[in-house]
Amino acid sequence: MCTRMTLKTPAEALARQFGVDLSVPFAPNYNLAPTDPVAIYRLTADSLGARSRPRTEGARSEPPRALALARAPETLQPQLTVVRWGLVPFWSKDLSGGARMVNARVETVAQKPAFKESFERRRCLVLADGFYEWKKEGDLKQPYYFRRVDRTPFALAGLWARWWPKDVEDVACVESCAVLTLEAEPPFSRIHTRMPAVLSPENHERWLTTSDPVRLEGIARGAKEVLGPSFESFPVSTYVNNVRSEGPRCIEPLVVPPTQGTLF
Repeated sequence: MCTRMTLKTPAEALARQFGVDLSVPFAPNYNLAPTDPVAIYRLTADSLGARSRPRTEGARSEPPRALALARAPETLQPQLTVVRWGLVPFWSKDLSGGARMVNARVETVAQKPAFKESFERRRCLVLADGFYEWKKEGDLKQPYYFRRVDRTPFALAGLWARWWPKDVEDVACVESCAVLTLEAEPPFSRIHTRMPAVLSPENHERWLTTSDPVRLEGIARGAKEVLGPSFESFPVSTYVNNVRSEGPRCIEPLVVPPTQGTLF
């Protein structure tokens, strides 16, 4: 699972790292939760304002503009923007199910109706500089914080989608995303059975442009090599358990007896 993240990095630094300006304002956040706005990097044929559904489109029909990767990659433009965390397929009746679809399993993403089209045509990089996982310890769940040792941002394999309310004309769409996860391996599996698909920099473009589903699954599974020596983890206070908690206190290391140690 991956249901909480941080993105404290200023927008200007993200723009420098990915070579494109953020299209909408983004506030740094120490406790991103489902339905919160998160930053993504994607390739799209859209102009920044092309989010309104044409009058000729039905509420349950996928607008052609949303099929970003149906075009050749060289015709697409990079975009750094903010979307809702929790994927809402275009055919959904409402937004309510999105909060439960923050993650898509690598093993089944190509078959699940909610994710299939986005996996084929609308992949993205979900940007973060840390994430939380909870380890069951007796009757309690202890939160752990994961980040790169050099504390720089990284990209998670993601999917994005667009949704319009039924029978409402001239309204902006809701854009949303999900993070891919896969079965955890040691040492991560000592904390949780699932882990997010963290992409190595050389796999960023491949994830966005590759069309072969088998190759895409292999790219996502590469997270097992990325989540290693370059990452560190440590327990933090249960203060972060509350989705309303925010600020540096969320990631302050918890003082533990020396015998407990940390994951890496």
